[in-house]
Amino acid sequence: MSRNPSDDAAEAREELASLVDELMTRLSPSSLAAQAGDTARQTGEDIKEFVTTRDISGDTDGSRARNVKIALGAGAAVVGLIALKIIRK
Repeated sequence: MSRNPSDDAAEAREELASLVDELMTRLSPSSLAAQAGDTARQTGEDIKEFVTTRDISGDTDGSRARNVKIALGAGAAVVGLIALKIIRK
C-alpha cells in the first residue's frame, strides 16, 4: 500500500519543526553561555589535573590536553608581556 503524499508532507513538516526547535535551543545565548561556562570549568579542572599528574583522565581524543596546553601557553604569554612591560618602565 502506498503512502499518501499529504502524510509525507506532514511528517516532513514535523521533522523540520523539531529540527528548528533543537537548533534554536542550541544557539540561544543562554545555552551558549552555559556551554562556555562548562568548558571553562572543565579546562580549569583539566589544568589542575595536568599540572599535578601530567595526564588527563578520560581524554580519549586529546582535545582536552590540547586545550590545557593552549591555556597554559596563553597564560605564560600574558605573564611574559606583563614582565616585559614592567622591565621597560
